[in-house]
Amino acid sequence: MTPPPTSPFPTPRPDPFPEADQTWELERLYKDLATVKGKRLKPVEKC
Repeated sequence: MTPPPTSPFPTPRPDPFPEADQTWELERLYKDLATVKGKRLKPVEKC
């Protein structure tokens, strides 16, 4: 019996902080962080 094929894409993980988008002003936070950093945030730097 052969194993089922595997996907080359990782399985999406559930959001570890689902309430963050509702509780915090994330767009404002990202804007402020980008200002301090001096350039745009990378996707990995965002929630």
